[in-house]
Amino acid sequence: MRTAGRMLDSGIPVDHQRKSSVAEYESVLFVETSAEVNTYRDAFCFGNGRQVLLQDLSEGMLVRVVSLGGDLVGDQEPDVAMRRPHVR
Repeated sequence: MRTAGRMLDSGIPVDHQRKSSVAEYESVLFVETSAEVNTYRDAFCFGNGRQVLLQDLSEGMLVRVVSLGGDLVGDQEPDVAMRRPHVR
């Protein structure tokens, strides 16, 4: 499994929260679940280890990229930014 970045996922719908045992706001890893071509393989990996393919997520979920391959984006550590909901 290859990790491509760390993100903050906000506004996770209640049905996804229940199925994956996650909260409305989560720090997630963007991962490739396999190297096999022509398959759905991009997923979010939650802190509890659950993986959800991007195709199984709802449209309209907000995601903020906080690192790309280990590099932080912006001036905030992921744990600090996760405490505040995304504000437009």
